[in-house]
Amino acid sequence: MLLSFVLGIFALAVGLFFGNFGTSFYYRIANRMPINGVGFNDGIPPHCSTCKHPLRFYEYLPIFNWFSVKGNRCNYCGAGIDPVYQIFEFGVGLMSVFNYFALGLGGKYVLMTLFALCALLAGILFYRKIAIPEHLVTLIGFIGLSNELMYNPKPLAIILSLICFGLLFILGPLKKASVHDATSALNYTGAEISLIVAIVLPIYVSIPLLVLIYCLYKQHVIASKYLYLIGLLSAWLFAIL
Repeated sequence: MLLSFVLGIFALAVGLFFGNFGTSFYYRIANRMPINGVGFNDGIPPHCSTCKHPLRFYEYLPIFNWFSVKGNRCNYCGAGIDPVYQIFEFGVGLMSVFNYFALGLGGKYVLMTLFALCALLAGILFYRKIAIPEHLVTLIGFIGLSNELMYNPKPLAIILSLICFGLLFILGPLKKASVHDATSALNYTGAEISLIVAIVLPIYVSIPLLVLIYCLYKQHVIASKYLYLIGLLSAWLFAIL
């Protein structure tokens, strides 16, 4: 019992650090900055995005950063801090704990925690009407495909997952071409979610799940801005159960 509790705390810490690392990707994507290119020699140390003041180490560490700021504002210029950073960090930490208790600590735990991080990142970007980079979509699909290859080595499941993963590459340019047509872009986004869900879940789970989400969307129970978040997090939840 004690060991399980200690490992649960460890899983929470891992998730919080994963989430903290993921917030830097959110910031860069939201501000149209390149994701790569930061190193110890030529990189910019953690700083306030408004006043550019360098942060002390405890001001950007998970949990510590929640309590080191005054009223969720920068300690130096008083600018408000977007709550999405804390939500993202805590969300990944919580999903890491769920993964541990459902899967234990192992390869599938690592894959599903990475999937949860990327799914939450894509969902928040879509909710905020920020373009989701195609390499993030490909990464989510690749994590799902890796999970199928390693933990569900059934020939039919692998073939279907490979086909869906290949279709993601075809869908990317089509979606980019429809960026100025809101209806087409939303349709391509729905297809993208469907392909990822089909990669991650068995067909007898993915089809009913997608039908349910589509029906709820058509009945205006689910707003379009939540589709990515609900679709991918549902896939994550069913994958670990």
